[in-house]
Amino acid sequence: MAQRSHSVERFMGGDAPSLDFEAVLRRAAQAAASDWRYAAPHAEFYERLAARIPEDTRAEIARGVREHRVVIDGYRFTLPNLGPEKGPYALFSRNRGPGVPSPNWEYFIQPAEYLRIVRTIRSSLRVGFEDGLWT
Repeated sequence: MAQRSHSVERFMGGDAPSLDFEAVLRRAAQAAASDWRYAAPHAEFYERLAARIPEDTRAEIARGVREHRVVIDGYRFTLPNLGPEKGPYALFSRNRGPGVPSPNWEYFIQPAEYLRIVRTIRSSLRVGFEDGLWT
């Protein structure tokens, strides 16, 4: 658990308790842009992204990061309950076009639904991610 907490603290700069989705989005996009030597994304970039992602999805991702169910390192994330053989998954990919990170939309929706299911199912069930979603 200490390692997960450290990752969140490193990602969030120590402000994990006040985390919101916009902070996750900005820091992940900035990390991707930096890794790929793109210019920092502009405000319109974030506004367009946030507008396409439903509010409940945004809230679920932020909650998952706060609760250490999602560990974000740069623009990649893991779901620690799945074990080390799964992930990391990338929130953004290199863009062949204008030099801005390209969102991997499925990795905003799928982790939010995974987190929602994990939070609401009986403890006798196991939830997977990607392959073998239900066992």
